[in-house]
Amino acid sequence: MDFEMKWQKKRTKSIVGGVLALILLLIAFLGAHYFCQTHFLGNTKIENVDCSYLSIDEAVTKISKEKGENAISFIFSDGEEYVTHLRQFGISIDIYQIEQIFEKQHVNWREERDYNLISFISVDRGLVEQFLRQIPELKEENMVDPENAYLTWNDTEFSIKKECLGSKINFDEAMELAIKKLENQDEQIDFSTITKID
Repeated sequence: MDFEMKWQKKRTKSIVGGVLALILLLIAFLGAHYFCQTHFLGNTKIENVDCSYLSIDEAVTKISKEKGENAISFIFSDGEEYVTHLRQFGISIDIYQIEQIFEKQHVNWREERDYNLISFISVDRGLVEQFLRQIPELKEENMVDPENAYLTWNDTEFSIKKECLGSKINFDEAMELAIKKLENQDEQIDFSTITKID
């Protein structure tokens, strides 16, 4: 009788242990399934940023942070250069494009997982303007008018006064150029391309 009770207890423990093991296995399976359905797959790169096993929100945050570290140079015809980082301009990531990637890779998990996007970053116009207004070369009082070459006479001989290219820049054009280049993630913005020459 004593032996039979011990055997029953042992059998009950084995059954309970087996059921618990199955429940834990099921929980682990469901957890893994849920994780896979809510996170990017391994080896996922978006714009060269590793987004493996991140949720959409985590991926957007990481991309914003890493892209925000990009150095940007503002170059002027007088040789002056001002360097800052993309984060200064309040960048926003187009979440819709990130969601599209997520859906795409969960439909076909065998496809290539290195994604390049077009126009997925936008900047805050107010912050761009605030930055540009601080630059001496973009202040009207510091701009030099362009001047064509001309002949001069000094009572004995003629000489040619060389042309002056000047440094006149239309601020609105500068704004549009800066925004376009920032959103394209260009590392250099050369304002000499919009310096006015009459």
